[in-house]
Amino acid sequence: MVNEIIIANKGGIILYYKNFREEEMDPDLISGFFAAIQQFAIQMDTNLEEIKLGNKNYTFLATDKFFLVIQTEITSLEVKKEFLEILKEQFENSFQGRLDQTFIDTDEFKPFDEIVERVCSSENLKELITKYGISEAQSEDIQKSLLLLFNTVKKDLDKVIHALLLGDSVIVTGDKPLVKLAIDTLTLFNLDRNPEKIYWTKDYIIGDIIGGPPLLTDVYKTGVVVDLKNGKVIRGKSNDFCKKLLNQVKNLDWQQAEQRIKQELLKIDSKSKEAVEMITLKNVSSSQIDNFIADLELEDLEFLGIYTKLKHRYILKELTDFFAECQKKKSKILEGFQKQNW
Repeated sequence: MVNEIIIANKGGIILYYKNFREEEMDPDLISGFFAAIQQFAIQMDTNLEEIKLGNKNYTFLATDKFFLVIQTEITSLEVKKEFLEILKEQFENSFQGRLDQTFIDTDEFKPFDEIVERVCSSENLKELITKYGISEAQSEDIQKSLLLLFNTVKKDLDKVIHALLLGDSVIVTGDKPLVKLAIDTLTLFNLDRNPEKIYWTKDYIIGDIIGGPPLLTDVYKTGVVVDLKNGKVIRGKSNDFCKKLLNQVKNLDWQQAEQRIKQELLKIDSKSKEAVEMITLKNVSSSQIDNFIADLELEDLEFLGIYTKLKHRYILKELTDFFAECQKKKSKILEGFQKQNW
């Protein structure tokens, strides 16, 4: 949810910089730019709080000796300002005596990494969101946050995505505000329909994504469970296509992620329809299969077969044979490439 943290002195010299998205950025260039903006705001007798650069919003907090900047998916200014205040207080408490030095050794501030990791932990972010309540969550930042989901549930999310794409029920348990956030985030992965969402219940209710307290784990004997409190996934099948999809979007903001997810899922849906059309025409040629598999990886074909057979059970045998042939051909092509490279 927090993507970038910049702390610099009034002259624009970087004291601390953290990029959570592994993007290649020049922190000195960034801090110099923001220092100039801060100086301009002072001359204009204006309190600078936010600035938008491209599709990113940067939020500021200035002190007498340094300024802080964060870039985050959060759009609630109240949440961002409190987060900056927490960082400021921690930084001042840790390095108060060193901020008055004429010559600054930036290596002295590297230990702040440990504090930042703690402040930016999923638990602290949860508390901040919960404090402002679910009414704050009507803005886009709280409605969908893949980063928070990744930080909360670090393993087996592919099982959840696999279940959603195949129309199986997903149960989300934990604190109420975080459950709603997770449910709205998971709707990004629905392929061809709007899921039936139940944000909170303590009883057994039929739905696609159901939220509630931890006791729901015992209420629902089937379906994949996302346990937000313990950060784990219960039940479900692992899938390489879903793993690949998650890896593709884990470093994107939610808008970019949504676009990428839609693109990949529309491709799956389109290819599924193409496979059904080819089979209904009968006598599928080898060249047709070559064209069909050209832009697909093995993990794509595996999931595509599962998805298509589930939707078109009336031609199950034909689809099974078709996708078996597709995977066989793709495997041979990949083996040929590997031998050539060797």
